[in-house]
Amino acid sequence: LGFPKGKKVILLHMDDLGMSSEANDAGKYYIDNDYILSGAVMMPCEYATQFIKWVRDVPKADIGVHLTHTSEWKTWRWSPVADHSKVPGLIDPDGMIWRSVMETVFNASAEEIEIETRAQINKMIDLGYMPTHIDTHMGTLYGSASFLKVLLDIAEEYKIPANAIDLSNPSVAAFYKSEGYPVGKEVIDMLNKYNLPQLDNFGSVPKGESYEDVKSNFFSYVNSLEPGLTEIIF
Repeated sequence: LGFPKGKKVILLHMDDLGMSSEANDAGKYYIDNDYILSGAVMMPCEYATQFIKWVRDVPKADIGVHLTHTSEWKTWRWSPVADHSKVPGLIDPDGMIWRSVMETVFNASAEEIEIETRAQINKMIDLGYMPTHIDTHMGTLYGSASFLKVLLDIAEEYKIPANAIDLSNPSVAAFYKSEGYPVGKEVIDMLNKYNLPQLDNFGSVPKGESYEDVKSNFFSYVNSLEPGLTEIIF
């Protein structure tokens, strides 16, 4: 990337654009003011099209597809983009995408995940915006090795980088394993063979009881990172 060897490179990234008008307003504000230029849109959500139509005319923005295979909120829900008859395993008794990662892993097939993933990416492209990257809402596509294969294969096919994490670093691999992700030889081998750019690490802004707590926790987190490229989601 042209950065000096041994430096920490931080990619600040807006999560969950398109989920609501408020999320879109925040995203537009950050981009307009050059605070955060990177983010990803949840294409099944009601306000996704609104944001894409706006960002088409904002060349400095770096916007991807936040591949969405869960619908976690109590009352604010969404259903698949793909023809529902082709992805029945993604749909819960309420007619929406399952709330949790585990429900999606237990009920949906890799084939259904692929159909919905393609539908979400193609929806953004059809709206006139080529996504710069793809990532996965709630880490769902890291929930099983077969789902991760779909993510990486589609990224390579479309030539759109995924948020693929280099797990050759034992401490990074150990962290994700401790978080419950199936980080075994199959997953590590899959990521080693992936031929698009990868992240060295990935995390989110730590929580806090106040703004000052969040700010302090954020800088503590950044200071704790090893050199390399880390994406931090907001």
